[in-house]
Amino acid sequence: MVISSKATKIKKFGTTSRNPFLYGSAETVHSDDISELGKFIHLNNKTSEILSATVYLRSIKRDSASFRINLYKNTAGMPGERLIEKSIISRLPLTQGWVTIPLEHYGLVVDEDFFLGIEYLPQYSNHEKYIFSYGAALGGSFYSRKASLGDWEKAIGGRLAAYVTVRQ
Repeated sequence: MVISSKATKIKKFGTTSRNPFLYGSAETVHSDDISELGKFIHLNNKTSEILSATVYLRSIKRDSASFRINLYKNTAGMPGERLIEKSIISRLPLTQGWVTIPLEHYGLVVDEDFFLGIEYLPQYSNHEKYIFSYGAALGGSFYSRKASLGDWEKAIGGRLAAYVTVRQ
C-alpha cells in the first residue's frame, strides 16, 4: 500500500491583467438600481477553497462603495442560481485600482466552474448615474444585469478584470 500526500497549491483563476484603455462603467438609472457584472471562473475540474476575490475598480467621484460578492452556477454558459447562500457584503475602496476581498473565513468550497458576481449596492440618498468603472481586458465576454433577480445579458469584446485566488 502506498500513501501519498500532495501539498495544496494557491492559484489564481480569471483575468489578472487589464487594458488601461478598456473599461466598463456601472450605470444606474434610478437610485435603487443595482449593477452586477459576472466573470466566468474555470477551475480545471478541481475542488477549490476560495480564499479571495479581486476586481479592478476606479472612481473620481467617490472614495468607496458597497458591493455584494455572489457565486453562481454555470447554467448553459450563463450565470444561474446562487452556489452559496451567504451574504458577503463589503465596502470597497474605489481609488486604488485592484481591490481584494478576503473570503477565506467564509469557508467557500466549490467543485465546479462558476460565475463570480460583483454586485454594486447603491446608496439611496446620493444618486449619480456613473459612479465608478470596472477594469477590463480585450477579448472574451462579460455578463451583466441591472436588477438582483433580473435577467443576465452577455456581451462580447471585453472581459471583466477580476479573478479569484483559491487553494487546490
